[in-house]
Amino acid sequence: MLLNPRKIRRPRLLAVSSESLARSWSVPNPLLTHTELLEQAEWAAKSAAWFWNSRNLNASADAGDFELITRRINGGLNGLEEREAFYRKALSVLS
Repeated sequence: MLLNPRKIRRPRLLAVSSESLARSWSVPNPLLTHTELLEQAEWAAKSAAWFWNSRNLNASADAGDFELITRRINGGLNGLEEREAFYRKALSVLS
């Protein structure tokens, strides 16, 4: 399982205001009023995809710049080693 529900018990909306999120999505967004939906895999994945795309993280990922990605996600380097380990594992599985 990719998502560990125990790690997302108290979801937050990616440290952005509800207004900002509402303006960035062109469809009605139930997350604005029901943040507990982030505990469900579908909504957790959609919010993660929105966050990733809204910060243009694909370019950094393509360049292998995990430090920049980690800074943009966490504001610091928390989790950098874990992200690099997941990346190495993914490469070994997909190669």
